[in-house]
Amino acid sequence: MTGLPDPGASRAVLIGVHAYEALDDLPAVEQNLTGLRDVFTDPALWGLPESNCVLAPQPPTARTVLDTVWDAAAQATDALIVYFAGHGLTDPHTDELCLALPDSDPERLYTALPYESLRRVILGAGRQARRKVVILDCCYSGRALVGGMSASTHVADQAAVDGTYLLTASAETRKALAPPGERYTAFTGELISTLSDGIPGGPAFLDMETVYRQLHTRLSARSRPLPQQRNRNAGARIALVRNAGGSADPEPPPPSPAFVVRHPLWQAHEGVTLLASKIAPTLGPWPRSVTFTAPDGTLATTTDPAVICDVSTGSDVPDEPGTDLIPVLVRRMRAEWSDGAATAVVMADAMINTAFDVLRVGMVSADHLAARLATDGGRAVELLRSRAAEVKSTEQLLNVVETATGDPAGAASLAKAAEHVGREGVIHIERRGAPGVALETHEGMFLPAAPGGSAGRTYTEPLLFLLTEPPPADLRQWASPEERPVLLLSPDADTDTIVIDLPGGDGPALRVHADDPLGTLDDIAVLTGADLSDPRSPGTVTKIVISAAGLHLDHRGRYDVHRMVRRIDELREKAASASTDAERDNFRLRMAQLAGGVATVWLGPKPSEPDAALVARLNTLARARDGLSALIEHGFVDGAGVALHSVATALTQERTGGAAITVLCAGLSAPYHRLAAARGHSVMVGVKDSAAVLAGAVTAAVETTQQFLALA
Repeated sequence: MTGLPDPGASRAVLIGVHAYEALDDLPAVEQNLTGLRDVFTDPALWGLPESNCVLAPQPPTARTVLDTVWDAAAQATDALIVYFAGHGLTDPHTDELCLALPDSDPERLYTALPYESLRRVILGAGRQARRKVVILDCCYSGRALVGGMSASTHVADQAAVDGTYLLTASAETRKALAPPGERYTAFTGELISTLSDGIPGGPAFLDMETVYRQLHTRLSARSRPLPQQRNRNAGARIALVRNAGGSADPEPPPPSPAFVVRHPLWQAHEGVTLLASKIAPTLGPWPRSVTFTAPDGTLATTTDPAVICDVSTGSDVPDEPGTDLIPVLVRRMRAEWSDGAATAVVMADAMINTAFDVLRVGMVSADHLAARLATDGGRAVELLRSRAAEVKSTEQLLNVVETATGDPAGAASLAKAAEHVGREGVIHIERRGAPGVALETHEGMFLPAAPGGSAGRTYTEPLLFLLTEPPPADLRQWASPEERPVLLLSPDADTDTIVIDLPGGDGPALRVHADDPLGTLDDIAVLTGADLSDPRSPGTVTKIVISAAGLHLDHRGRYDVHRMVRRIDELREKAASASTDAERDNFRLRMAQLAGGVATVWLGPKPSEPDAALVARLNTLARARDGLSALIEHGFVDGAGVALHSVATALTQERTGGAAITVLCAGLSAPYHRLAAARGHSVMVGVKDSAAVLAGAVTAAVETTQQFLALA
C-alpha cells in the first residue's frame, strides 16, 4: 500500500475531551486536535482539505461522536482516520475500554462511549474506505487491541485487503501521560513531532510501521508509556504524510510482505493475544465468568482457564506455530502448582507483547533477549521468595485459600481441615446432595467405605484379626466363642478393598477402600499390636465405628509410638522416591491415615445452581487443596499482583535499563495493573497469595516468552 491516500477521497475525525465534570481536566488535549489538523492539512505533508478534517472537541454525547464518525466514514473511499484523546475508563464487568466524554462518571460507565461501538461504526460505515487508521491517546487504550480493530479473525475478514491499523498510547493496563506544562500529551506530542519533522534517512512517505518505531524509540528514551499497535493486511504500510526529514529513497519503497504482512512472530503473537484476552478476566480473587458455546449449542460460563483453552482450540484461535503456547502454559501450571494459571497467562501475555514490540523496533535480537530473560527471571523469583512470610495461623491460611477459590465457605472448611490433618494429612473433597458446605474430621484412622456391606455399628474393645487372605472356616469357628467383639479384616486385591468380617454370623459388615490393601493392613497392625504374619495373634483398639462413610478406628493409647513413628518415616521415604504420582499419593494417604490426619470437605449445590457450576466449584476447591502443602512449606506474599509489582519495582532499581528488564517488568506488573484498573487499589490491601504458586507462575511465564522468541 504505497503512496499517500487521495486527500479528496479521505476523511479524518479528530475527537478530544479536555474538560470534565467528574474527572481531571486534560488541557493539552485541546492543542492535540489543532496540532494534528495542521499536520494533515499541510500541503507539504499531505494536503487533506480542511473540510475533510472534522474536529469534534467536547462532544456532549456518545451519539454525537458516533454520528460524526459515521458521516465521515460513509464519505471516505480511500483513507479514514479516527483519533480520540481524553480519559479512558474500563468496564469492571467486561474489561472493555470506554472513552470518557465531558460528563462521564467513572461510577456510571453508561455515561461513557464503549470503544466497541466506535469500532463497529468505523468498520460498518467505513467499509468502502481502502485504508482505516484509529489512533487512541487515553489511559488503558491498549484494551482496544484485544478483539478490536485488528486482533480477531472476523475483523480481518471485514477489513479485507484494504488495510486496518490501530495505534494506542499505552498498553491495556497502563495509563497514558499528560505532562503538566507541556503543549501536547506525551504520546500525541511525539506523534505530531514525528509527522511534521520527519525522520532523516527514512522512506519518502512515513507509513504507520515507520511512525510506530519512531514513537517507540522516542518515548522509551524519555521513560514514558510505550505505544502499542496492531494491523491487518498491510495496514502497517498505510502512509499519511511525506517525510519532511529527508528521504533516503527517491521513490516509495515497495511493501515487504515478509515483514508487513507476516512478521516471523506475527501469527503466534496474534494467537497468544487472542486467547490470553479471554483468560485474563478470570484473574484474581474476583474472577469474571467467560461465556462460551457448549458442545450441545447452549451458552455456558466458566472461570477456568483450562476450559477456556479447550473451547477456544480450533475455533477463533489461529492454528499456527506458537499458538499452543497459552494452552501448554495453563496445563503446566495445573500440573506443577494446581493454581495460578490466569496469573501466569496475564504475565506471559504482557511479556510477549512487550518482547514483540522490542523486536519490531530492532532494539535487540531474539536470542539475546531470551538469554537475558532467563537470568533476570531467576533474580525475580529470588526477590519474590525473599518476601514470603510463614503461615502461622488458620486466618492466614484462610486468606490465601479464599483468594485462590473465591469461595468463603469452602475456603473456611478447607482451612479448618488443613489445621486438623497437619502437614502430612489428606483432605478429600466430595459432593453431597444437601446444600452448603460441611466438614468431616476423624480422630484416629479412617478408611472410606466402598460399595457393599452394611453400616451403623459400634464395637468397644474389639479384637482385630488381620489376614493376608480371606479367612478360613476354622478361624471363623475359633474366633466366634470370644466374649469380646471380634472382627476379621482381609484383603480383596481384585477390588482394592479390605473386607471386614463379623464371625458372629452377621456376614460381611463393610468393604473399605484401600489402594494397597495389604500395606494398609500392615499399618493397622502397627496401630493395634496385631501380627499380620500370624492370623491367630489379634490386636485391639479402644473403639471401632462402622458407618455409611467408612471405618473409624479409635486407637488412642493402644499403639507403640516408636513403632508408628518408624512406619511414618518409612512411608515418607517411599513417597519421596516413588516413581509415579499414584504411588506417591498412596504412600501419603497411608501416612495420613496412620497419624489420624484425614478430613473430608463436603460441598453441596447452591439454590438453583446448575450441576456444571457445582462441579467447577468442586474442582476449584480441589486445586486449592492440592496447593496447600507448597503454601505451608514456602509461605505467602501480598496477593492481587502487589508482590509481583513490588518485585518489578525492585528490579528496575537494581538493574538499570535493558530490553529484558523492560519485558520482564511489564509481565510482573501486569496482574497488579489489571486488577487495580478493574477493582481499585483499596480492595487489594490484605489479599494474600501462595509464594510458591507465584514463583512458579513467574518461571513459567518467562519460559513461555522464551519459547515464543525461539520461533523468530
